[in-house]
Amino acid sequence: DDQNYLAVGVDSNPITNQGTTLYDIVTSDARFSILAGFINDDDELKETLSDEDAALTFFAPIDKALECLKDKKIPKEVIRRIFRYHIVNAALPYKSLLASRVLDTGLNSSGLNDAPQKVRVSGWIRRTYINWSKIKIYHLAAGNGYAYGIDHVLIPPPDIMTELFIIPTFFSTLTSALQKVGLAETLETSKAITVFIPSNRAWAKLGFRNLAYLFSPHGKDALTTILKYHISPELAYSTDLIEGKELFGGIPGKRHTELDTLAGLKLQIDASSYGHNYVKITVNGVRVLFKDFIAKNGVGHTIARVLLPPTTDLYLPDDDYQTIKDGSELMAEIDINEENEKLLELKRKSEKHESKTELDVTRGPV
Repeated sequence: DDQNYLAVGVDSNPITNQGTTLYDIVTSDARFSILAGFINDDDELKETLSDEDAALTFFAPIDKALECLKDKKIPKEVIRRIFRYHIVNAALPYKSLLASRVLDTGLNSSGLNDAPQKVRVSGWIRRTYINWSKIKIYHLAAGNGYAYGIDHVLIPPPDIMTELFIIPTFFSTLTSALQKVGLAETLETSKAITVFIPSNRAWAKLGFRNLAYLFSPHGKDALTTILKYHISPELAYSTDLIEGKELFGGIPGKRHTELDTLAGLKLQIDASSYGHNYVKITVNGVRVLFKDFIAKNGVGHTIARVLLPPTTDLYLPDDDYQTIKDGSELMAEIDINEENEKLLELKRKSEKHESKTELDVTRGPV
């Protein structure tokens, strides 16, 4: 049976099988028989895993993960790219792996200016995940590194816009907004960018009237500015934000970072970390719910509210308009009529399950 351990139940420094390589370990294990076939068909991959002087970590898909691929005719270059994405150029025992957040892989990405593509490491209760894939087999130790059996193939990610489209339950409002103002192509083609991603629930917090205004012809300029305020031309994974400048004379665990945006304004990012398991990141005071949404051309971080540019005044097009000055909440003080209240109540009920799922995501290892 596949082994699945609590972190405390796994030896962080197991006895390494000196004289054996990751190639030997994986190809001799019946749980990786399909993977062994792919490795033996690719001389470059075989050579990489057989290198006795290397120090590697290999996320090895178990047979169940590869059954859907074994009878398909897939070009060797595609297979090679996929499995490069499963290799990290560092030998990481479990304790070191769990202490990581993002790791460089052996696959370089044109969308990152040919820098290594990342994988995300996360843990939750008894589970450890690499991107969306759960580790099922721990600590296969070889002379040149460690292998971990995973239950899904790690597919190199698409661009950020495509990733958002894949999950419409959470991000359809954002994708609609980006398409409406002509910024979808920016998220498809820009390189090494960071996007702070408001979920559908975050957009709903703006209220019915404000969304109707922003998505109307009158609100297009305001919506464009708001969206540009969520996009930074600087690449910033959670590790970069956590390693920002010390605050308040060097209080341990407190860091501050500023990021430029396409709106020409800076975002103020604060990070608090207490060991590996607790990290809190805020952007202009708004909580980051899900860190490191890995993409081909950058990274996304899901946030709890829509960010509003502090220097932009927006108005509702009626006699009761209010001015937005500080970006705390869009028109929070405006009374919504009874009809809209009923509509919002229906929306709240329909999103009850989504809200619970979003909470689980913030705690979990997705």
